[in-house]
Amino acid sequence: MVRAMCFVVVVLAGAFGSAGCKKDEPKQAGESAPVVSAAKDCGTDFADPQKEFCVTIPAGYKANPPDAPDVLYSELINVNGPSSGFTVTVGFTSSNWKTYDDQLKADEALLKLWKVESSGKTAGTGQWWVYTRTEINGAQVMSTVKSNGDKALRCTPNNMQVAPEVIAACKSLRAYPK
Repeated sequence: MVRAMCFVVVVLAGAFGSAGCKKDEPKQAGESAPVVSAAKDCGTDFADPQKEFCVTIPAGYKANPPDAPDVLYSELINVNGPSSGFTVTVGFTSSNWKTYDDQLKADEALLKLWKVESSGKTAGTGQWWVYTRTEINGAQVMSTVKSNGDKALRCTPNNMQVAPEVIAACKSLRAYPK
């Protein structure tokens, strides 16, 4: 019985090991961290397992496995680094929103409550904002991007201390290439 179980484990480990993704070589300081990419279409950037988005992951940061889907998000991936991090979601922040345009309008309305320091267009269809809130010291960032379908892709910090590289990462969010 034990031998049979060991054989199954060895066979499974071999099968999964040969199907794994190749990691890029380590980068110099200031370059993107080595990441496991789901496909080459994002270049050296991270591609999520569902092939919904690409995002630049800063050096020293690591993408965690996706959280289980829920009623709002079909995918949620946390990326953590030494002192900061961010979350990328595929879906909507409310069950009232059904399209990218609904989510974008809701985000724009929310941002009217805070001071927007800068904003701009993302690659493809989307918008990013760097803003400050009175109850939080320092800049915050949010980006909302249209997926290849009609879902919203969103990038937000996952803590209150937002590092400059997290702002740059959220600005890099884009839909997975068709």
